Amino acid sequence: MWQADCHRLPTILPMKYQSLLPYLVLSCSLQAAVSTNSLVFLGANSDEAEHFAFVVTSEIAGGESINFTDASYGDPAAPTRLRWTEHLNVTPTPGPLTWTTTATIPVGTVVIYDDTDNRFELSNGNVIGMVSGLEMDFSTGGDNIFAYQGNVTFDDILGNYDGVTTGVTFISGFLWGLGANDWQTTGAGATSNSYLPASLTDGLNAFALNTTLDNYRYTGSRTFNSVAELQAALNNEANWSGNDSTVATPADFGGNFTVPEPASALLGSLGLLGLLRRRRSH
Repeated sequence: MWQADCHRLPTILPMKYQSLLPYLVLSCSLQAAVSTNSLVFLGANSDEAEHFAFVVTSEIAGGESINFTDASYGDPAAPTRLRWTEHLNVTPTPGPLTWTTTATIPVGTVVIYDDTDNRFELSNGNVIGMVSGLEMDFSTGGDNIFAYQGNVTFDDILGNYDGVTTGVTFISGFLWGLGANDWQTTGAGATSNSYLPASLTDGLNAFALNTTLDNYRYTGSRTFNSVAELQAALNNEANWSGNDSTVATPADFGGNFTVPEPASALLGSLGLLGLLRRRRSH
C-alpha cells in the first residue's frame, strides 16, 4: 500500500494521485506541525546520569529538529533572552542539544534522553532519531529545561543574557528542584531559576513543580480520554515522585501513554482515505 512521505510529496507521489496533492499537503499540515502543544516533559535528573523524558502530545513528523537547553530565560534587563553562558556558548561542540526525528512520532509516545549513551530512545530502549550538540548540566539547586525550534543567536548585552530568541518557537518548559511552584516573576535571573516565555502556558505545555528533589518524574496514570486530561494529570503534584540521591533510570520514566488522536488529525486522515477510495472507484 502506498503511503505519503510529507516531506517528499511532489517527488514521490504516483502520477495517478497527482491531482490529490493539495489534499495530501493539507492532511500533512494537520498532523505534523511542531507547535507549543507538541510535547510536555515527564521529568529529569539533576544528579548523574542526567536523563530527562517527555511525552508527545501532538504528532511530530520525521525530519523535524527540536532543541533542548537548560539555559534560563528572561531578566529585567533582557526579558526575552536566554542565558548564553549556560551551555549555548561552549566550543568546539556548542549547544543546544538537538534531536532530529527520522520517523513520525505518534501522540502518546514517551521519548527519553539517555545521558549515559547520549541518545534519544523509546521506552523499550530502541534509539529514535539522531542527536547533536551539547549535553546539558542540570543544577542540583533547581533548574529548568526548554524545548524549542529555531536558532538562538549571540548579541552582547549583559554578559549573561546574550541569547537572542527572535524567530525561536518555544515548545515546552519544565522547572523543578527549587521548592517553589511557580516560574520566576521578579529579580535578576540565575542558573537555577527562570522566567517563563510568554508563548508557553504553565499547567498546559509548561510545568513548575513544588519540589526540592533533584530527581523528579511523573508516576501517575498513562491512560486518558484526551490530551487535555493528560496535561491536567501532569500538572498535579500528587502524580509525581522523586529522590534526592537515587536517579531515575531511562526505564523509570515509564511506557507510552494511551491518548486518542486529536480530532483534526483524524478528520484529515479520514478525508484523505475517502478521496483515495473515490479516485480508485472511477
